[in-house]
Amino acid sequence: MPRALVVDLRWNARLNDFRRGGLTQAEFCRLRDVSLHSFRKRL
Repeated sequence: MPRALVVDLRWNARLNDFRRGGLTQAEFCRLRDVSLHSFRKRL
C-alpha cells in the first residue's frame, strides 16, 4: 500500500475519532500528541 494512502487513512481515522469524541481541537491534539496546526490543516 502506498505510504500516502496509509497516511490518509490514519488521518481519516483520527478525524472520525475527533468528531465522535466531544473534545475541543486543542484537547484532542494534546491527548493524541498531534500538532494542532497539522490537525486543522487536515480538518
